[in-house]
Amino acid sequence: MLNLRGFLHSFHTYGIYAFKDLIIRRVIAPLSSLTHDRRLPKLLECIKTLTPTSERFLLIILDSCRYDVFSIFAPKFFIGHVRMVRSEGSFLPDWVPLFLKTISCKGPVRIFRAICKIKPHDLRLVNFCANIKGVEIVEVEPKNGLVAQPQEVNESVLKFGLAAKNVVWYMQPHFPWTLCPEITSKLLRLFMMYEFISPSLAGKLAEYAVNREQVTRCYIKNLLLVLKEVYKLLSTLNKEYNIFSGYKVVMSADHGELLGEYGMYFHPPGYKLPQLTIVPWMEIHDLA
Repeated sequence: MLNLRGFLHSFHTYGIYAFKDLIIRRVIAPLSSLTHDRRLPKLLECIKTLTPTSERFLLIILDSCRYDVFSIFAPKFFIGHVRMVRSEGSFLPDWVPLFLKTISCKGPVRIFRAICKIKPHDLRLVNFCANIKGVEIVEVEPKNGLVAQPQEVNESVLKFGLAAKNVVWYMQPHFPWTLCPEITSKLLRLFMMYEFISPSLAGKLAEYAVNREQVTRCYIKNLLLVLKEVYKLLSTLNKEYNIFSGYKVVMSADHGELLGEYGMYFHPPGYKLPQLTIVPWMEIHDLA
């Protein structure tokens, strides 16, 4: 139901951008969901199948990873079938409490998670699992810079070792884009603000600094960076744990990312758009 007072306040503050946001959220997003969302399996339901059916599993999460981009590049590294699933949230706080509850069923799970130190995106899993038992969290702090790099996550996994049930959660391809420092620098201040202003206005401000093609290239570079490191990790784990025989290995994402669609970027809360809610689910059987 439309909060008329809230909309009028937004319209007074952001003008035409508030109206555009309303159309995207209330018209475009529901119409787009009619064409795909109801036919797709839910991400949490897929995760739930790991817990009772697999004695051992390794779930790899790539933060803010879109299905369409992933499906192009992941088969170059891994052998397995990529399919579309629907995330229940377009933003981590929408999704992670249910995720932790689901993943912890039927036994303890060890979660390795990269930390992003950009405020307000420094969201720690320990803040979401106070009443959830059976979750061991290994947070990977960045050694340098704003975000833990994939190789730092790998080092943590190899140091602590695998449990029977595991989640390895990389921050990439989520912003900041390690291999594009100049573009990252131009968008850093806006990234810290975009949850608190009109997403359409944030998109307009972003396009004053960069263009959509630059953003897409940087996003792809960040995705390739993490895919290469996942390949290295699985190669090592296969030697130590016979990972593809002893574990069910799956790679997925928490939500997607906007790369200029509808004039918007990143992943504003509450927008159930396909670029944000459709994520990959790939059962990995071997390395390519």
